[in-house]
Order: sequence, then structure tokens, then C-alpha cells
Amino acid sequence: MEKTMLFCCKGLLIGLSTMAQTVDDKSIKGLNSNFALITAVVTSKGNNEIVVNFGKEDRNNTRISDAVIKDSKGVKAGFQSMDETLQFMKQNGYKQIDNFMFTIDEKPINQYLLKKEMENNLKFKVGDGVTVTTGPMKKIYGTVIFFDKKSEKYLIRFGSAQQLYYTEDQLEIWKK
Repeated sequence: MEKTMLFCCKGLLIGLSTMAQTVDDKSIKGLNSNFALITAVVTSKGNNEIVVNFGKEDRNNTRISDAVIKDSKGVKAGFQSMDETLQFMKQNGYKQIDNFMFTIDEKPINQYLLKKEMENNLKFKVGDGVTVTTGPMKKIYGTVIFFDKKSEKYLIRFGSAQQLYYTEDQLEIWKK
């Protein structure tokens, strides 16, 4: 019975982590952090303790909390393996660029450095037809004409004269 319960709980944790999508209640894809560092330390029980560090988000040195990654229901996600963590980060627009392995006090430590892939993983491309999901332009058709990397916003043109910037979560692909 205990083994079945443990197996079910572990499966639930893995399932929740695959739905994870926010850090400090901000979209992972929308963070102003171009790099992430994943650190895995083998604990005395033989498990991996995994921490994802996104560093500082802005010029005011606002710190992004380590490993406070939550799913769509606001539940803190826990990663069971490095493979699971890397796959999750890839799904959220990060690509591994280096890894390091070393020991401290005879404990093996693995670190993976990742970089955000902005250009290749954009949800919308220039020329896409979209509709706005919020505000005064809600449900209005527009065309993506530019993506501003610095603000991480899309410039949408409505008709021939009006154009406005929107974040990814304020837009959806136009459905005929």
C-alpha cells in the first residue's frame, strides 16, 4: 500500500512539473532573464536536489527566486531528474549551452547553463494573423509586423493605420 501511494505521489509530482509555467507568478517565457543555471546535488538519501536559478531580471537588481516554479494552479513544481528539468526548460524556450561537473565535500554537483532562444521559439511570426484577447482591441483581427526583443512584445497592425504592442499572452492565432 505504501509503495502504491508513493508511486502515485511521485507520478503526480512529475505531472505537475510538466504543467509548470511561472516563476514568481511571471511567465517563464516572459522573464527578462536570458540565461538560467540548473544545479543538481545528490543528497545523502541518493536523490537529486534540483535548483533552477534565473538570476536577476532587471537593471534594478530585482532578484528572481530560485526554484519557485509553479504550475497553472499555483502549486510549486518539483523536478525529479535533470532530464525532466532540461526537457521542461526546452519547452519554455531555453537551450543548453554548457554543463559543468564537480564535487564539493565528496558530493557530486552537476550544473547546466541554458540560454533563452528568442528568435526560434516565438509563438507568433511576422505575418501571422492574430486576435487580441484583452482590452479595447479584444477580438479585433491584426497582423504581427515586428517582435521587440527588449520588451518581449509583438507589434500588431490593425487595418492600415493603427498599430500597438502586445505580450504573447494577450494574443492568439486568428481562427477563421
